[in-house]
Amino acid sequence: MEEKTNSMPACGGNQFDWCHIFKASRQALQPEKICLAALGLIITFVIGALLMDRIWVSVGWGLDQEMLRASPLMVEPASDEESMMGVFDALVLHEKHCVDQALKAARKFEFTGGMGDIWSRLNQSGEAQKLPTVGDGYGLVAFILAMGKGLYWTATHQLLYTIIFGSLALTIWALFGGAICRISALQFARNEHLSMGEALSYSRKRFGAFFAAPLFPIGVVLLTGFALLAGGWIMSWPYVGWLPGGLLFGLALVGGGLIAFFVIGGVAGFSLMWPTTAVEGSDVFDSISRSLGYVYEQAERTVVYALVAIVYGALVWLGVRVFAFVLAYSTHGFVSTAYPVLDDMWATPSFDQLYAEPAHSDKIESWGASNFTLPLIRVWVSIGGFLLYGYLVSYYFSASTIIYLLLRSRVDDTELDDIYIEPPPDSPLASLPEAASADS
Repeated sequence: MEEKTNSMPACGGNQFDWCHIFKASRQALQPEKICLAALGLIITFVIGALLMDRIWVSVGWGLDQEMLRASPLMVEPASDEESMMGVFDALVLHEKHCVDQALKAARKFEFTGGMGDIWSRLNQSGEAQKLPTVGDGYGLVAFILAMGKGLYWTATHQLLYTIIFGSLALTIWALFGGAICRISALQFARNEHLSMGEALSYSRKRFGAFFAAPLFPIGVVLLTGFALLAGGWIMSWPYVGWLPGGLLFGLALVGGGLIAFFVIGGVAGFSLMWPTTAVEGSDVFDSISRSLGYVYEQAERTVVYALVAIVYGALVWLGVRVFAFVLAYSTHGFVSTAYPVLDDMWATPSFDQLYAEPAHSDKIESWGASNFTLPLIRVWVSIGGFLLYGYLVSYYFSASTIIYLLLRSRVDDTELDDIYIEPPPDSPLASLPEAASADS
């Protein structure tokens, strides 16, 4: 396949290299990437909503209304006080609200409004039920903080669920996310096409690096935290621990600095971890070293790239939602004109809610429509919804990969088209130690 270099000057020089990020919207439309993202979302939904939530609710471990009101999760309260919601459902509703509002804030260039207020508001019992919006004065950063707050609350209050579901979700996205990043790297840097099978084969071979990279900063933070706990426990010993604890307290501050380094670097560099392995074919240590190193060395440029990707992505997502709304509304309108029963199966789509069942959907008189047509309509519209959000996921991984390549070019002065290419299985290079280590 012919290689094509994607050079910096084509985008206005080194100072304007951020305009390369605009290519992510078109590249995210690649069918293979949208299908991989949609499959990942479907599998995640099946495991979370249809499997784990049902188990958790059936054994009484779900979230009751009192717990939801006391949590920071932005979820509308149910009318039935005895009802219980699954952990996955509640978290998805919270994160979806935050993402929608964050994208709306980015389109309006509202970035810093309500940063301090939203954190205290989410800490107040019952306040989260009011569902803060951009119209209340909150900006992009506030809703990003709210997303983090929801994840933190879920991890600390539903630890077992988080460990089980988090491991399964990370397994899913290490495969599918890694594959999307690999397609994006070759597509952007070398203008080469990679099939779904080839991309999944690549992410499967490097599954260990894709899976472990996000866990590495968490592991460092936890180990350091346990060391600080042990030091505090020793300091609590009367007489014996007072002097050593005071003398060695400087080490505790060093430990706190290490935690801060990996927390800030891990959050800021998270989106670069999988692109690193997708581009370099390297192990988890190289992924962490590059993703955190690039963020700290080019902090200002990282912020610029991230803002461009978010604002531009919000505008693109608005256009995609308009297209999806026109598609759904026109389909519903024309079909329901000839088949009025459709109104009892699928409420007229709105811009914010493309699919909703009417309140009287249980009064469909036709047995065939109730038992065949209605379930099939749900399936088709749900597939459309997963493909719609699959584009958003595809855009995220495409933009993240482009940002990684731009940062690498600035820090290491590496050409954009310098991508690790696997040697053919029958090539003598495939047996060399370098090739073997890249596959580890």
